[in-house]
Amino acid sequence: MTTIPASERSMSYAPVAATGPFPIDFPVFDGTGADLRVTLDDVEVTGLTFSGTIESGFYGEPNTWVSGSITFAAPITGALVIDGVRDPRRQGQYAEGRGIPARDHNTELNILTATDQELRRDVGREETKRKSEIVRLDGRIDDETAARQADVSALDGRVTTAEGELVLQDQRIDALGGIIAGVPFPIDGLEFRPEQFPLVPELSRVQAAADAAWALGGALRLRSGVTYEYDMVDLKPGLVVRSSGAVWRHDGSTTGGQIALTISDGVIFDEIFATTPGTETAANLISVGKNVRGKSLFAISDVQRAGRAITGTGEGVCIERIMMRRFDDQLWFDGRALAPTQPAGGIIGIIDGDGYLTGARFNYLSFNIGYLQMTGRSSHAAGVM
Repeated sequence: MTTIPASERSMSYAPVAATGPFPIDFPVFDGTGADLRVTLDDVEVTGLTFSGTIESGFYGEPNTWVSGSITFAAPITGALVIDGVRDPRRQGQYAEGRGIPARDHNTELNILTATDQELRRDVGREETKRKSEIVRLDGRIDDETAARQADVSALDGRVTTAEGELVLQDQRIDALGGIIAGVPFPIDGLEFRPEQFPLVPELSRVQAAADAAWALGGALRLRSGVTYEYDMVDLKPGLVVRSSGAVWRHDGSTTGGQIALTISDGVIFDEIFATTPGTETAANLISVGKNVRGKSLFAISDVQRAGRAITGTGEGVCIERIMMRRFDDQLWFDGRALAPTQPAGGIIGIIDGDGYLTGARFNYLSFNIGYLQMTGRSSHAAGVM
């Protein structure tokens, strides 16, 4: 009796108009071949016969076959892969009060080891596949980000001197209304911050800065390490948002169809870290428009709440990472509103959700996703299977 050797329990061949036999160098524990998965060009095939030798005292017996092979009824051509895929099960039961022969004990250990080898093989294949997909998606996202950064550079180049910036601001100040009357404007790259609007009510300062940036072709800037409270914010189309490290803190007051944070079409952002106390009763927290580009989007509730974290049509959305915590309905991109034209969807590198009833949902559109992780049932799921 010897231990089972190290193996991935997989064989590969490239037959050309051949029927076999195709040898199998790992032990099989079912004489019918039911513990094998055979694919030709990645398509599972049938019409084959398994044969092997029952070994007494080697690999265990009486349910161990070695020197196995498969033979096809008709010639085949292509990439042939033979995998061991034993479903975990027991075929024998030791009787009470009798000894356990080492041979029988070793057989059971060999079966368990073979099953572990198959699981490790499949996990390794999936890991390699996912890593390859993420690398490919990262390349596409980097290309898209570089293109949008070029657009941002072109916008910044519109105003080349401080004097020119002030003139442009004076010409368009009427478009902003009384909300920014008398506010000292920046001249450092046309970035607007909520701190520049002390006369505006605190919960409306983020909106005031966003409106000023949009009207004057600038960017909204939230400082890293600072928490900005708001009631509702509407980021207008094409706005550039730089808020990496900042916290967008909703006051939990929205109801019904109100949206706490609207990210309109074409908005570009580096990071939006949105949190809420979870006291709002509105159906949705964040709405994402078409062709939105971003690095990281977070939707975090202090407590488990009903309703949805992020919604939108999903058309052309390209975000490297989306994280959601403690929302019953976490992410829903629904392209049906754009029918009969089906939206092209977009790219999301990582979707990470926790505390949910419904995780990620996509209707009537295609989407490329690098990695999806949904863990933790909502506390509202009691009794729901």
